[in-house]
Amino acid sequence: MKIVSQKTLLEAAHNLMFDIDEVELEVLTEEYADLLEAIEQMKSIPNIDHVKPMVFPYELVTDYLREDVVASCLSQEEALKNASKVEDGQIVIPKVVR
Repeated sequence: MKIVSQKTLLEAAHNLMFDIDEVELEVLTEEYADLLEAIEQMKSIPNIDHVKPMVFPYELVTDYLREDVVASCLSQEEALKNASKVEDGQIVIPKVVR
């Protein structure tokens, strides 16, 4: 079984610019261990490759959703006119993840 070390979690937190303390790190390490153990147990289920993956564990009725209606929208010029920095027709924002 693959093990997610505290070092790996600290590196991920650093790269995602999250602050994580020792208590949170310990809890997260335990949660990853539980998750990986559950995945290993699922791998041992016979004929699991023939089971269709579930996106959501419950059947949802979605007949209450409205039909999409085409309506007028902003032009690109209107959408970009208040942006502080635009490049190639897109709004440029500061990078927040390494």
